[in-house]
Amino acid sequence: MRRSSNCQRSALASSLCALVTLSWQALQLMNPCQALEQGRYFEQPFTPEGFELRKVYNETRKADASLDFIDADTLIVQLNGWRTIFAGDKPKLFSPLSALELLKGQTRKNLIVAWLPKFFPARISNQKQQMENFKAYMSSLGYKRVLILGRTSLGTDVIFDTSEPEERQKNFDSGPEIARTTLEDAFNASEWIGDCEYAKYESIGKISPCNPPVAIFSDWRVLKGPPFGHALPVIWEFDQFASQKDREAWKFSPDMMPKKGTHWIIFMPLAVPIQDRGFETYGGSFGRMEATAENLEAIARLIEQNHKKQ
Repeated sequence: MRRSSNCQRSALASSLCALVTLSWQALQLMNPCQALEQGRYFEQPFTPEGFELRKVYNETRKADASLDFIDADTLIVQLNGWRTIFAGDKPKLFSPLSALELLKGQTRKNLIVAWLPKFFPARISNQKQQMENFKAYMSSLGYKRVLILGRTSLGTDVIFDTSEPEERQKNFDSGPEIARTTLEDAFNASEWIGDCEYAKYESIGKISPCNPPVAIFSDWRVLKGPPFGHALPVIWEFDQFASQKDREAWKFSPDMMPKKGTHWIIFMPLAVPIQDRGFETYGGSFGRMEATAENLEAIARLIEQNHKKQ
């Protein structure tokens, strides 16, 4: 009698599992994956555009694999939306070919996301063939959906999404970034501003315009935004270049970095670091300036004006 009861419970459990599976499949058919529209999703907080950016982050959280490109030949791999592959105490660096070999063995292949850095060559001008080659590489990885995103100083560019209807998949050219060249622009657009003391720099792989060093600040005084109780790594971008030839000829030397103990005003559009990198500054190199008495006084005036408006 007990054995019969156990068999009934087992059969009931199997039926429920089958029902849940069928219901889930039906929901998937009823609610197909929503594509992200191409274009820029701004990272300014507390604005409609900033809230729109959640759509991008919600999609990336679903990724079975993410490829974070440092430059065209070097990338960091994340699996299951968040687990970075490490080598020792630093993220392991892959080439596109070695990443291909790694991902061959993965069983879940619904969504793969590629993050392109701000200065990825295919995004500098109309190098459409380069981008087509990159799309072909991403397609060769065997995932059902490919999402290609680009980082900028002002937000995230959705470059390509295979879930988009074919008629909306166009060749992407982000064009020049919107110029933000005044102190007031930087102040208004920054979630966090601080007077920071420089300590040293670090790097992942070879330093290049595509892969700038990370400046480590040992101490800071908050001028605007929330307090920080942890290290302050800041991506130390260099000025943009007039041509690709200038970019290729550029070489890094340690004297390009500040002297230890010097103070800098750092402007961050978003007080959330890029994983395994650091915080981005407003407008790249424009988002940092020496903490001279004159610059600090100018910031103090803007803070006062902002308080009066409130």
